[in-house]
Formats: sequence, structure tokens, C-alpha cells
Amino acid sequence: MLPSESNSTRIERLIRQAARQRFGQGKASPIYEHGHWWITLGNNLEDTDLIYDVVDVKPPHDIGGTGFNFERV
Repeated sequence: MLPSESNSTRIERLIRQAARQRFGQGKASPIYEHGHWWITLGNNLEDTDLIYDVVDVKPPHDIGGTGFNFERV
């Protein structure tokens, strides 16, 4: 199982940390759905520009040593 497929508080904490570094404080909300983590920005879930897939990556492509990065959906 990849870390982005794990619904745990530890993984959520790392994803929140990476999202804060990438998108800024308070802008990103992690959501665990369909066995995977996603990030939404703002309040409009219908706008695909505001939804990001959480991806597992290795350094140097991860954000802040978290093991995660984001791809816009």
C-alpha cells in the first residue's frame, strides 16, 4: 500500500504539512475518498482547478521531505 492510500492521522498530518508549503496556510483541505487522498482549495468542489490528487514521490520531487506532491485534476 502506498502512503497516499492510507487513511491515518499520521498521513493526513504529512499531507497537510505539504499542502501548507505548496498552497499557503489555511487554503487547502485534505479529503480521503475512494481509498485515496485529495486536496481541495476553497469551497467549490465542482471547479476542477481546485482539486488536486495527492501523489507519492521521492526526494527531490516531494515537498518538504513529506514524500508527497500534488497533481491538478
